[in-house]
Amino acid sequence: MDNGPSPLGAFVFLVIGVLIQALLQGFLYPILSARHEKAKFMGRDSVDPRRIFLALKVVNFIVLPAIGFFAG
Repeated sequence: MDNGPSPLGAFVFLVIGVLIQALLQGFLYPILSARHEKAKFMGRDSVDPRRIFLALKVVNFIVLPAIGFFAG
């Protein structure tokens, strides 16, 4: 058994990352966006949901496949 880097592991983790991103985009983004708009209307500071989802995209599309590649 070779425990070296595996493109199959990277592909599996990429598919998992795509599924996670789709679920978050569908369920979490509308909630965060509504809270952000309400905070803007009330004059409060809040984190832009686009920044949060940019970080999630990096994790789901770069970090997870890299972990899968090296985990094999």
